[in-house]
Amino acid sequence: MSTPPAKRARVGISASLKKKICQRKVDLPRSSLQDLRQFVIDEENITIGKSTIGDVIKEKDKWLATQADSEGLTKSRNPKHQQLDDALYLWFTDMSAHHAAINDDMLLTKARQLGEQLGVTDFSYSRGYLHRFKGRRGIKRKLYQGEADSADMTAVQTGREDLQHVLQDYDPEDIFNLDETGLFYRLGPNYTLATKTVSGTKKSKDRITVALATNATGSTKIRAFVITKVNCPRCFGKTYNPETYVRYRHNTKAWMTSELFQEWLRDFDRQMRVAGRNVILLVDNAASHSQGDVVLRNVTLHFLPPNTTAHIQPMDAGIIKAFKAHYRKQLVHHYIERVEKKEEQSVNLREALHMVKRAWDSVKVSTIVNCYRHVQILPSKDDSEEDDDVPLSRLQYRTDEDDDDDIPLLQLQKKMRELPEACTMTAEEYVSVDAEEETGQHLTDDDIMTLVSREEVPEIADKDDEEEEVRKDVTFSQASGGIKMVISFFEQTSTSATSIDMDKRRAYLDHLWEMLDAITYCQARETTQKKMTDFFKQ
Repeated sequence: MSTPPAKRARVGISASLKKKICQRKVDLPRSSLQDLRQFVIDEENITIGKSTIGDVIKEKDKWLATQADSEGLTKSRNPKHQQLDDALYLWFTDMSAHHAAINDDMLLTKARQLGEQLGVTDFSYSRGYLHRFKGRRGIKRKLYQGEADSADMTAVQTGREDLQHVLQDYDPEDIFNLDETGLFYRLGPNYTLATKTVSGTKKSKDRITVALATNATGSTKIRAFVITKVNCPRCFGKTYNPETYVRYRHNTKAWMTSELFQEWLRDFDRQMRVAGRNVILLVDNAASHSQGDVVLRNVTLHFLPPNTTAHIQPMDAGIIKAFKAHYRKQLVHHYIERVEKKEEQSVNLREALHMVKRAWDSVKVSTIVNCYRHVQILPSKDDSEEDDDVPLSRLQYRTDEDDDDDIPLLQLQKKMRELPEACTMTAEEYVSVDAEEETGQHLTDDDIMTLVSREEVPEIADKDDEEEEVRKDVTFSQASGGIKMVISFFEQTSTSATSIDMDKRRAYLDHLWEMLDAITYCQARETTQKKMTDFFKQ
């Protein structure tokens, strides 16, 4: 009598592995179940059946949408009331982002309140429900017991170790961090904070939100994302496109919202997919950083541990500070020019967007690399690794010891000394004046109800800033005339032009001639544009 074949041991596979299987199927659509099974064996050293692979693929959309904080789970249990589950998690993440202490009793109490607003009647808010909720959302322990600094630093160290484990499968080129900062885009160093007109300036506390994202090597800086209170201020005129310099959106508070973040996330995922890159994006657990129903193919969203971002988030380690130093240096220079021309010291939003773009471009690669190194979240590399086999970007990550992170501050301090009157702030104070500005808000219950019910938010009506001047369109002849004047400047042999290196002058002239050719071509096309009636005989 033959011996029956031994049964294969039952293996629980995590949501993370299921997501990998589905992503493999997306990347290689012709992969058979046997191909995917072999992939799991090779990658994870786990033997599972083809039928299991087939079951996973049937629910491909669900597993691809798995959030990073839930990838360790082996099952995906759908709650009885999905909207209640989503609402409670939104409230939890919002409270966590504002460093509130939360325990189980508070979660159950808030769940009942939200359930009443959602009309949930057939539900028992038990400890069992709370346990399952925390399991679904990856809330593994109470994180907010310690008022003591030692407890906070323990969480920081644990967070670092967890991140090093998560990031060990990623090259520094593919590790990104995004964070928002408030920016008083008009505030000069001689001006006090005010919401009303004060002597010497107007509306000095006008604020915008700027979201910045870059990878650990500084080789990929994502275009700055600016959120303002108005869609089309008067200074934009009729034809100005702010997207030329930044990603531009607006709402009544100039804050990041979950809708804006999800829109940005889709575009970032699309950008990485076009580039053929699989990356991880680190963000803090603010309520606005909700993935929602966005399905990510090439981006893994990972949330930093609560109450640790000041210590382990690269953007907070000096990248944003450097960006603001470069911005304010431009702003001081702008104000000096206005004084010399005997004009009012003011800046409009159009000019501010240009300065935001230039400031972000000016942040050095060495600054970004040093900030990522400073927070100690990147896994340590094998010292025995031969340098000849390491990409240039990795060598920079390991060996770049440039100590010039404070140069933007020194340049700003020098520029501030050129102001006609003494400054009331130091460069350090000037850069940090808006550091504590909120870029989001506590979610009210009404906000949470709107988010979980997916109600459409009405479009904000545009507002015109009465103090902004109306910009007139620049004609072809004016544009070409201005470029010809700049060309003449670089061609001349006077001292003012010869102070610029000859190689740079040649490069500038090449670009100027290209721009002049482009304007001439566009002008010719417009003047010869045919009308429909031109094709009919008179």
